[in-house]
Amino acid sequence: MIPLGIVGHSLSIYIFTRPSLRTNPCTIYFLGATIFGIITSCFTLPMRLIQSGYIDMDPAVRSLVACKIIWFFLQSIRSLAFWLIALACADRYLCSSTSTNTRAWSNRRIAVRAIILTILIDFLVYSPIPFFYNIYIIPATRKLACYGQEPYRTVLSYFNLIGFGLAPPLCMIVFNILTIRHINQSKRLRIMPATNLQNTNNQNARKTDRQMLRMLLVQVLVYIVTGLNFSIAQIIIVSNANQPKNVVQVAQENLINAFVGMLTNTDAKLIGDSAKEKTADFMVLASIESCCNPSNQT
Repeated sequence: MIPLGIVGHSLSIYIFTRPSLRTNPCTIYFLGATIFGIITSCFTLPMRLIQSGYIDMDPAVRSLVACKIIWFFLQSIRSLAFWLIALACADRYLCSSTSTNTRAWSNRRIAVRAIILTILIDFLVYSPIPFFYNIYIIPATRKLACYGQEPYRTVLSYFNLIGFGLAPPLCMIVFNILTIRHINQSKRLRIMPATNLQNTNNQNARKTDRQMLRMLLVQVLVYIVTGLNFSIAQIIIVSNANQPKNVVQVAQENLINAFVGMLTNTDAKLIGDSAKEKTADFMVLASIESCCNPSNQT
């Protein structure tokens, strides 16, 4: 999984840094999401693997400073790729508008500023982690573990449910439906005699729209499943944290936590680094370039 993620995201970086796409604001968002995806492959997944199967080697329980820093980045990096793809969907909505003023908001400078602002807000939201996370001894196993104090641990679980499991996919759905609506409106506004070439182009455009929508629905479905599984599992574990447990119950909780933790890091971008999705990415980017081209707007 880790080598697949590194290779796949490296190919995505190669695609999104092509000269023809480098200045496209939509591509800037995808590139940012890909960079955080490769960070997930190189940092988050190995850390989750160590915490799941080699708990005695977990660097987060070696020192209090490591506990706070590692969990701050594990929690904050998790949602950044999701939100950057949501921003890319918003940019698609802006650049496909028939209004010149709306399209003006889709540019490279605003994309860079939006990415920086998103990262700052994300780090600010998770900034209480260094203050509330500490190293504790699990009574049933006498093992060290790093987790948050109550009630912050419960608050964080419910926040992840909304800010990580629900909000990004909903934003993707809304903005992409509005984007397809904009594209259809712009086609109806073009008053030109139809030719065989134009009919062929319209059929290709409709095919690309359908492929884009299918790719979107698959991405959103995977995001919802992985994000909600993690958030719901964390809420259940936190709600039972104060109940006395034996070794078997602790092992069951650790297994669930490890499974959903690895699953949520295996998001749609990590899973979808196959040749088929790369072809779909090219089609989506071609559609983006078409809808963002001022000559195609009325």
